[in-house]
Amino acid sequence: MYVSIIIPTFNRANILRGLLDKLACQTYPSDLFEVLVCSDSTDRTEEIVNKYQADYVIRIFNRGVTTKHCPAVARNIGISNSNGSLLIFLDDDRYPVPDFVAEHVKSHKEAIPDKVLVYGPRYGPDLDRLLDLPGTPEKTWDYLKDYITDWSDAPWQWAKTSNLSVMKEVLLQNGAFDERFQKYGYEDTELVYRLKKKGYRFVFNPKVANIHMHVISPTEAEKKIKDMKYTKRLMKKIHPDFPL
Repeated sequence: MYVSIIIPTFNRANILRGLLDKLACQTYPSDLFEVLVCSDSTDRTEEIVNKYQADYVIRIFNRGVTTKHCPAVARNIGISNSNGSLLIFLDDDRYPVPDFVAEHVKSHKEAIPDKVLVYGPRYGPDLDRLLDLPGTPEKTWDYLKDYITDWSDAPWQWAKTSNLSVMKEVLLQNGAFDERFQKYGYEDTELVYRLKKKGYRFVFNPKVANIHMHVISPTEAEKKIKDMKYTKRLMKKIHPDFPL
């Protein structure tokens, strides 16, 4: 199965370089996946990607300095230019474990019926304890390990595009990310909720882990909170039945 890994990014060239290195260490054959960097950056991101030497195919799509960062638009650009039958969405500050791609593929191959989205645990930067599952999990993993007995039918609420895979055909049939979400937050929740209402189910695979490498500053956190007040209202407008 050929895989497209879609990574939106904004001015995180150094962190992105580390992510590209982690993708070079994947156990899944490098000739069976491509990496699409969808950038709104004004730093050295484009230079780093173009000079990066990898066994896998890597392409960058830069919208340029006249636009603001919009993850929904960036991911849609990746989808439109992808060659894979399976799409994996990964944030630029999420470093995957070596079996990350292989386990995403495995989960989809084992899904019966194949009408699923796959996600996994998202860890903080405690590298020493990463592989000691459940280690130092975020709330997502805590919740699942304590309350979910059937990982092939996991809660949709915890599926986020920092670690999510879906067959490309699903998005071609049902629509991709809603580009009305021009600010931070809820663009992935909207997609997940829309597919949930159409009968798609969610598979949690504890082996598709990644590590959050970016420490959010107080200023960045404040902006995200402000943005999410807007996107939360937008989400409720689009889906009046959405449980807030």
